[in-house]
Amino acid sequence: MLLIALVALKGFSNPWPIFVLVAFEGVVNSFDMPAKQGLITDIVPRENRMNAISVHSVGTRAVAAAGALASGIVAEFLGIPTALFCAAGSVLIGGVIVLFVPTIRSSLARPSSAFGPIFKDAVIGIRSMLRIPTVSTLLWIAIVVEIFGFAYDSVMPAMARDELSVSESGLGTLRFAAGIGAVVGAIFLAFLGDFTRKGPLLLAITMGYGLGLIGVATSANFIVALIIVAMVGAAASMFDAMQWTLLQANVPNRLRGRVIGGWVFAIGFGWVGHLAMGAVGELIGVRWAIGGAGLVVAATSLVALILSPLFRKV
Repeated sequence: MLLIALVALKGFSNPWPIFVLVAFEGVVNSFDMPAKQGLITDIVPRENRMNAISVHSVGTRAVAAAGALASGIVAEFLGIPTALFCAAGSVLIGGVIVLFVPTIRSSLARPSSAFGPIFKDAVIGIRSMLRIPTVSTLLWIAIVVEIFGFAYDSVMPAMARDELSVSESGLGTLRFAAGIGAVVGAIFLAFLGDFTRKGPLLLAITMGYGLGLIGVATSANFIVALIIVAMVGAAASMFDAMQWTLLQANVPNRLRGRVIGGWVFAIGFGWVGHLAMGAVGELIGVRWAIGGAGLVVAATSLVALILSPLFRKV
């Protein structure tokens, strides 16, 4: 983040440094997410995992919502580099705080540091996960929704500027609305607790996510877009939390961290959606790009409902 801010300070004349730094961020996230989710579920009883994941999601989504609004305002009035420097500072502070978070030492034996055994262990873990029908269904749903659903944010700047006629602060407000919706969705799941039939709820959330994107694509004005984007944010946060919970609930304890790693690998295909959304938006319009993506996401829930009868009973 700090290096991106320094690049912005000199101007965005060459995009390649940004591409490299964003790629590095993706590498970091591939370690961060499995460790974070594994830690959350390690420090609470099994029956409280849904609540723990939801509470964590509430915190992260609330901060993201406030950050989105603040960054839009700072970028418009003080410049994009200033907003990025503020973001880098907050991340660095978070890194320092993590040093003081108490952790639990695992009783499992540490794996060998040799590349061969680690690679072999990873392959065995992936095979074990894919042999579990519920887990394989969750992973392919994650791939489709990540490609077509979460990629909508990549074209929201164009949607805000060209279709809704708002500036940087307007874009920040749209992302703030998505963040507020995400907080509300996470709080809703936290109140539900360890309920049964999580599979059907995930499919309903996926359907709502797709319909929400279609609503964003057809929104007539900024206020309507704000309301619908908040609904999309709620669906997105609930989708992620439900995925994390169901994945870890359907594998042995020794595979919990690894299955989240598999999920991170699955959502890594999201770059396909960002490229596709940008291309479609430029060729036939950003509304068509978002609406088409929403249609695919909604159809995914129906396909999963038809092809995975076991998933309906989870």
